[in-house]
Amino acid sequence: MIYRMSVVFNICFFLFFISLPAGAQTSEEWVKYGNQVFDQGKYEEAIKYYDAALNVNASNIEAWFNKGSALYY
Repeated sequence: MIYRMSVVFNICFFLFFISLPAGAQTSEEWVKYGNQVFDQGKYEEAIKYYDAALNVNASNIEAWFNKGSALYY
């Protein structure tokens, strides 16, 4: 059972990252993508971009703030 959950988690994690824009490399670029979808009202999707920004740079204050805003909505 635990093995299945691990496999499912890894597949979901992989699918999440291949769905993100391939060109983004910096934390600031991820935040930019997140802001674009946030402005369209796609808050759940924006959170994924802000998380990607935080994976690159956990000290990115803008990513933390914007993620908090998206979680609020």
